[in-house]
Amino acid sequence: MLGWQIFRHALRMLTGNAAAIVRLYLVPLLVMTGALFAAAYLFFSVTNMAIGPVWLTLLTAVLVAVPFAIVAITWHRYVLLEILPAHILPPIDPGRLGIYLQRLLLIGLMVAVALVPALILVSGMLTGLTGLSATTLLPLVRFGLSSVAVAAILRWSPALVAAALGQSLELQASWRVTAPFSKDLIVTGLCVEGLFWLLNLPLGQLTGAMAPAFWVSLLMLLRGIVMLCLATTVFGYVIEKRALT
Repeated sequence: MLGWQIFRHALRMLTGNAAAIVRLYLVPLLVMTGALFAAAYLFFSVTNMAIGPVWLTLLTAVLVAVPFAIVAITWHRYVLLEILPAHILPPIDPGRLGIYLQRLLLIGLMVAVALVPALILVSGMLTGLTGLSATTLLPLVRFGLSSVAVAAILRWSPALVAAALGQSLELQASWRVTAPFSKDLIVTGLCVEGLFWLLNLPLGQLTGAMAPAFWVSLLMLLRGIVMLCLATTVFGYVIEKRALT
């Protein structure tokens, strides 16, 4: 099944290049981890914050987005062009970085505009249910919607990778070219959500504020890296016609 093969190839890319991830992305990853940990710690430990959760989310997104984009651009170029930076701090091309961030923001907004109303609608439909039905159905619906969101991101992701490589591929063209693989990418999305559902299980056993904050920030960081590997895999397979070896 192609969706599973894409997921497996991305995981192999991650595990097979673990040393390169540390070597290339140490500084940006530290910035991202610090921002995620601080946000998670505030969420778990502080009840009366000076800023609300929405502003906390926006601030965290800004602190994470720029180093994430730097990591992403360097990763795509390392895997697909075999360009290895000479220094521990990845090189920054303002032009590529600006285009990448712009497209990343647009993708995030489009997914949010589609996903949030769907979650609200489904939650409202299930409010009349009680007992096991509501307890079971709502998590399953969220799981399914999250999987579809991952698939949508992957369908737009070739435009991100193209920006990193200095190539011309707009979001609309990316959506069209990945259309034949839409069902396969939903399977990939199900695999991603299944993986992180399993990894999220220990969270309920953690106590205090530090341990849950560390685990949540670690999983968010890992999810970002997995999505980078998936985006690179999709670009290599769909656009460059590379084999999923």
